[in-house]
Amino acid sequence: MHEMSLALSLLDTIEKSLEGKNAKKLREITIEVGSLAMVNTEQLSFCFSIIAKGEIFSDMKLNIQKKKAVFRCISCQKEVSSEELLSNCSFCGSNMEFMSGDELILKRIKAEVEDA
Repeated sequence: MHEMSLALSLLDTIEKSLEGKNAKKLREITIEVGSLAMVNTEQLSFCFSIIAKGEIFSDMKLNIQKKKAVFRCISCQKEVSSEELLSNCSFCGSNMEFMSGDELILKRIKAEVEDA
């Protein structure tokens, strides 16, 4: 289950992003997961809830947005979004080039900040 290692990496990225920001409580974390990232979002959410401990994480909401993969035809240049791997263009039948959809991106951290 690589979702645990992804959750640990996500937590590390969040903690580094908050360094020096005087955050006292996280309200919302938004991540974007590509449809071809091979991530089980339910397992990722569960793993994150296990490791995200402490007062700063209490009542925090983890939003996981799914993003379709994008492919471009190497001949007619049409772009197509899909949740599955595409190999042939539905317009002209040529091969498709993978553009995006295998990423996991931390999009937003919403936190309460203490006055300095």
